Amino acid sequence: MKKEFFAGASTPKGFFTYLPSVLPDMQTGFRYDIKGSSGSGKSTMMRRIAAVMRENGVETEYLHCASDPSSLDGLIFPKLQLAVTDSTAPHAMDPTLPGVSGMVVDLYGCLHPEKLSRFRPILTEALQKKQALYKNAFSYISAAACILPNETADPKETEAIAAEIEKKYFPKKSDNKSIVRNMFLFAITPDGIVSYPDGLPAKKILIKGQGASQIIESLAMRAKANGISFDIGYSPLFPEEKPMQIILHDFPLAVLADCALFPSVGEEIYLCKPLPKYPKDVHQMIDKSITAMKKAREWHKKIESIYATAMDFSDVEVIGAQLTEDLLKRYKSA
Repeated sequence: MKKEFFAGASTPKGFFTYLPSVLPDMQTGFRYDIKGSSGSGKSTMMRRIAAVMRENGVETEYLHCASDPSSLDGLIFPKLQLAVTDSTAPHAMDPTLPGVSGMVVDLYGCLHPEKLSRFRPILTEALQKKQALYKNAFSYISAAACILPNETADPKETEAIAAEIEKKYFPKKSDNKSIVRNMFLFAITPDGIVSYPDGLPAKKILIKGQGASQIIESLAMRAKANGISFDIGYSPLFPEEKPMQIILHDFPLAVLADCALFPSVGEEIYLCKPLPKYPKDVHQMIDKSITAMKKAREWHKKIESIYATAMDFSDVEVIGAQLTEDLLKRYKSA
């Protein structure tokens, strides 16, 4: 099973990231933070690393970029407590303990700045256009969230359903500490609403009706109390307020809230109040945000293409090969 998701997404709050939440615990893990300009080959490097690690039987999780789902923001090798990230804005990070908890992989040294000076005007314009378009996209997403009708639910009903799911499907209580990772299983992107449902476990429960999010919240609290580790997915329309999915780590179960933006299948449980249909205005606002993101991506591609002309990709390949070798050494010594 190939697990793919978004650590960050475009939301009413702007670009919102849960990247620190999904990465290995830096008390025990190790992270390689790749730093480089647009067009420097960070995503290509990570795809090559992923292919080699998977060939060696290493479980690999793919973190896609919400600004361009064909690009990667990172890789996680959960069993090895290793990660590789694109650590440039808007998700820039540095190792807390360099050499102990992580290392910086520097691609800026492969860049020849003297080849860029004549492009300053077009690069400045492209960046400004891209930023303005994303500001518009965030505004449209915010408008969509405001238009959505409020949901109401009977707390007794939602708690009863959560208790029944816990009793029927949750594994026995563990003395382990619960590990919780926050993420987005779907995102509003230049390619439309994108998700990766193939990475979900075979056993799925679909909650239909008003109050599904409350059930997910209750299941998360129950899992924590029982020492069960899990991933929890949020809606990009409500990135902190509305959990939409819970996926247990060591037990093949996902519980999903029915959502027009994330169509799902599974064993269905119906709540008393049906889910209200999204007004047309919601879809119109989301479509406008997608259009703005498409135009923003065009300007970003322009920036990438210019920076690519100033990169020494032979040096980038050497750095990528060394990073792959380091990861394989850690894997073989684990």
